[in-house]
Amino acid sequence: MKTFRILSLLFVTSLFITTACKKKEVEQTENLIQTGILGKWKLDMRLVNNISDLAIRCCDTLNFMTDSNIADFKGDFKATGVGYETDGIFTLNPTANTIQFDYNNKQIIYTFQLSVNRITFEYIEDEQEIEESWMKVD
Repeated sequence: MKTFRILSLLFVTSLFITTACKKKEVEQTENLIQTGILGKWKLDMRLVNNISDLAIRCCDTLNFMTDSNIADFKGDFKATGVGYETDGIFTLNPTANTIQFDYNNKQIIYTFQLSVNRITFEYIEDEQEIEESWMKVD
C-alpha cells in the first residue's frame, strides 16, 4: 500500500511538472483573413451624387494583401488602372465599418460594406458623394 501511494505521488508530481513546464502557445487570429477582404477586386460601378458616371470599367483593380502581422486589421494594398498604380497600407475598423488608406503621404477614410463577393465604398471627394462597388475577382 505504501508503494502504491509513493508511485501515485510520483505520477502526480511528474504530471504536474511536465504540464507546468510546457510553453503556452499563443494562437494568433488571422483577422484580415476572417473579414473576407483579402484578394483582388475589380471596380464594377461608380456613382457620383447617386448618378452613374457611365465610364467604361475595364481596368481598375484593387488588391488587398496581408502584412507581416496577421493578428491586426492592417495590410498592404495595390490599386491599378489606366494611367495609375498606387501602393500603400490599409487599416480596417470593422466595428465602425471604415477603412483607412495610407499612401503617398495621404490618409483617406471610407465607409464600407462587405459581402462575400462585393465591397462598397462611400466617401466624399471634391464635395461630391461617391459610391463605388467592387466585385471579387479571386
